Amino acid sequence: MAEILIADDDETLRALIERTLLADGHSVIAVGDGGEALERFQSGPMPDVLIADIDMPVIDGIALARQALSKQPQLRILMISGMTERLEAAGTIATTHLATLQKPFKLEALRAELTKLMG
Repeated sequence: MAEILIADDDETLRALIERTLLADGHSVIAVGDGGEALERFQSGPMPDVLIADIDMPVIDGIALARQALSKQPQLRILMISGMTERLEAAGTIATTHLATLQKPFKLEALRAELTKLMG
């Protein structure tokens, strides 16, 4: 199973994703903003997957993904957002290990995207 870092300022959604992924057997760290997530990349063990909301305080998800990739180029990234145009902007992140998911989403869709990313 994967080491997954979740960065989302929506506490309810963050907790739901965390519980789901823990139940699936993953190791999960969940934080409430991009700044906290970036600190994890600078100080802790590197995750295999980053799940990040695009619109967050401190550092947005796209900037977070770019900085995280500079530290871990093989990082798999799942960007989530309720705004289609923001998901399209995520396509500018320079990696082949990128997926996007439109909010609201079903947990089955989250699992499917993660499976493809880790494939």
